[in-house]
Amino acid sequence: NYLKKYLKPRHKNMIDIKKMSKETGISASEIEQALNSKLNFTEHIVSTIEEARTINGTSPKNSEAERSSLKQWSALALKQAQLANTIEKAKSAYQISPINSEAQQVALEKWVEFANTPEEIGAVYGICPINSKLEQFALEKQINLTLRLIENANTLEEGIFACKASSKNSLARKKAII
Repeated sequence: NYLKKYLKPRHKNMIDIKKMSKETGISASEIEQALNSKLNFTEHIVSTIEEARTINGTSPKNSEAERSSLKQWSALALKQAQLANTIEKAKSAYQISPINSEAQQVALEKWVEFANTPEEIGAVYGICPINSKLEQFALEKQINLTLRLIENANTLEEGIFACKASSKNSLARKKAII
């Protein structure tokens, strides 16, 4: 968390080494050397996703610190994704996970699983990997949820809502119109 203080305002993933040196009394070259260090120190100091993300984003590209913090970030995010038991927690876990990580995939699967309305499933359907089993499952779930809305519609307003919740040219939409 202390590194946030030294992030450059216009470059959110770069440390202002001169500012850090001036405020800490540590030479700029020593700070730069520490940031470029091959030591695998992040495993010992990282305890939160926020810390891991900060270290990952501020570490030099292709450095050991970047790789180690990404490993820690992925592990911590995976735990959060596995523990998600509501749609809100699954969505949050997805959003804080490293891109294309196992944690992000687990969170996305849980997000689809917990979606119980056409709006909720529609929001997650668009980010499912194209032509994946998960995308197909989300589409089927959206159709089923929409059909259920249509079947349970008792008023004109409920019918219109169900129609709008369905995809254009879909069987569900045609059924809602009838």
